[in-house]
Amino acid sequence: MTDTPYAADACPGPCNRRYRKTVDAYLAAQVVHGQALADYEEARPVLEAAFKVAMAAYEEAYGWWKHHADAGVLVVREPISPTFPPPPAPPAEPTEDDLAYRKGDPVWCSRDAGLIRGALTALDDLASLLGSWADGHRGSTASQKYGTTGNRANPGSPSPIGDTLDDLYSQLVKCEDDWREYRGYRRRPQRARDSRARRLTLAFLIDELRDILNHPGSVQFGRAVLWWERTLQEMTKTDPVIQRRPARCPNDRCRQRALWTRADGMIECRACGRLMHEHEYQELVDADDGGTDIQEASRP
Repeated sequence: MTDTPYAADACPGPCNRRYRKTVDAYLAAQVVHGQALADYEEARPVLEAAFKVAMAAYEEAYGWWKHHADAGVLVVREPISPTFPPPPAPPAEPTEDDLAYRKGDPVWCSRDAGLIRGALTALDDLASLLGSWADGHRGSTASQKYGTTGNRANPGSPSPIGDTLDDLYSQLVKCEDDWREYRGYRRRPQRARDSRARRLTLAFLIDELRDILNHPGSVQFGRAVLWWERTLQEMTKTDPVIQRRPARCPNDRCRQRALWTRADGMIECRACGRLMHEHEYQELVDADDGGTDIQEASRP
């Protein structure tokens, strides 16, 4: 093991997650061992005193046993000599296989660089999907999960989805501004904080991504991109308020209220399997005059 936590040429991406966990676990075990060793040294005077008493008792018992053994009268087994407690053993060092890692080229391996590019490319679609569900009023489940508490003293934001997308945009433009300054490019044009501005910033970062990922300071950026992809995927998959869609299936043979948003953003009818895009669903909602509900309500 070296003094540094990880090898300088190790890729910082998901490919080396097992390697980093091994190193972290070993370093944590070393800390625990160091504390245990310090506690042992602190307790040594007490241990020595107890050991001295135990040795005196042993010598007395052994003398008694030896006397009877020599006389040919064995009534008990030979006493066992006490042993002084050893210091805590150090943790076992990881094996060579445990410390195998994938090298960066020069910072990220090609696999993880591809993951980051894919994640960065997916951010706009995920953000757009999430933004299409933000209506300014979320249910209690979504609010509790994504930042609002309902507490009168700290009511939180009325639009946690809006806050999330705003945080995403802030981080993206910070990356763009920092990279423009580093490369000596002209400053980013001032834009409104909307989906178009987000797409322009993402397009800039994707266009510059190869050079960005070759920079030694790209570790935080790459991990943040992957984190944002996971976060937006989780929000678009698990929010029960936005998964189920209230409109009826447009299939004339179905017409059931069984529309759900899938993880890929497509809207699917769980009854007949009909698929549609978000814009088709919005057109369906706009065209719905409630006629089917009225007919069903009038049936005897």
